[in-house]
Amino acid sequence: MSALRILFISGKLSPQVCGIAAYTEILARNLADQGVQVGHLGLSKKPLHRSIIGTKLILMLIQEVAHRRPTLIHLQYEAFSFGQSFLLPLFLALLPIPLVVTQHEVFHRNWLEKFRDSLLAKKARLILVNDQGRKADFIRLFPSTEEKIVCVGVGSNVPKLSRPVPIQKNLIGFFGFLNAVKRLDVLFSAFEEVVHAIPSAKLRIVGAIDFQSEEFLKLQAWLKAKNLEAKVEWTGRVSDQKASELISECELMVLPFLDGASPRRGSLQACFLLEKAVLTSQPVRTEADFIGLALVEGFNSKDWSNRIKQILSRADLRLELESISRALAEKYSWGQIAGRHLSLYSERFPHCAAISEEKIQVR
Repeated sequence: MSALRILFISGKLSPQVCGIAAYTEILARNLADQGVQVGHLGLSKKPLHRSIIGTKLILMLIQEVAHRRPTLIHLQYEAFSFGQSFLLPLFLALLPIPLVVTQHEVFHRNWLEKFRDSLLAKKARLILVNDQGRKADFIRLFPSTEEKIVCVGVGSNVPKLSRPVPIQKNLIGFFGFLNAVKRLDVLFSAFEEVVHAIPSAKLRIVGAIDFQSEEFLKLQAWLKAKNLEAKVEWTGRVSDQKASELISECELMVLPFLDGASPRRGSLQACFLLEKAVLTSQPVRTEADFIGLALVEGFNSKDWSNRIKQILSRADLRLELESISRALAEKYSWGQIAGRHLSLYSERFPHCAAISEEKIQVR
């Protein structure tokens, strides 16, 4: 029996600074480990939002389909990367190849984007989302999709370390991109209050940063005004291995999310994999797996600083949170996620999922 051949399509390719590109690359690698032939087509180094027609996109896709002859196409979809190009869903709808769509966001800037998403939703026989919030939002917009939408989380976007590293006392960490969804402003205000109570406290920001961006310059100016510049370390972009080391040295990871903690957050999954004590935002919708995590509702800096001080002062609480992270890391391992994808492919596409049950392994 021939191997299942999947063509992934995403807006970007790693090593571009894009969480979805990294997600797709890691998923593809784990599927390949389980016997699947995987191709990955990244459409552009820049968003295609100015390309309403998208002819270049279609030509690239035609070449890949002719070359790889996939048994199914799996679109890793986010509106920003695909912009207003409506030829893509039309072309995919006409192709006699089964379609899977992972809907990484549910966001429409205009009627054309909503129309395009409706075409994709109609064509796809399987729609994946990464958390319960995305699932509820998508069903609300497209009620007819309820029977074919499934929630599958993501795994860590950095590797597990082969050996432990020493933890630095009172070192607080943050991991992720610098954008409006990651409420660094809240973390900084909370950190100011923490320093008053714990003068030895320091803060480490791990992740790719545009040091010329307006947001960074604004935060840096705030730190300078508060005389906290020496207390905050910006690592900038580092290798995945180095990121794991920098995160592991922290005594507590703090991740405030504007839209709440979610299984779709690779930065949160990284903290689970590295068995860190984590303080994060209350999920917008209930996530059963996150019961027991240290959560803060809202963005009052006092609430965040109080929880940070509590966790830093209690070794027993940190050990409890580390144990929760360890259990969640097992559930959201990439082997588990790849195995879940293969099971769904086989279930929804029995005529083309040419991969035996023995091949569907969880690693």
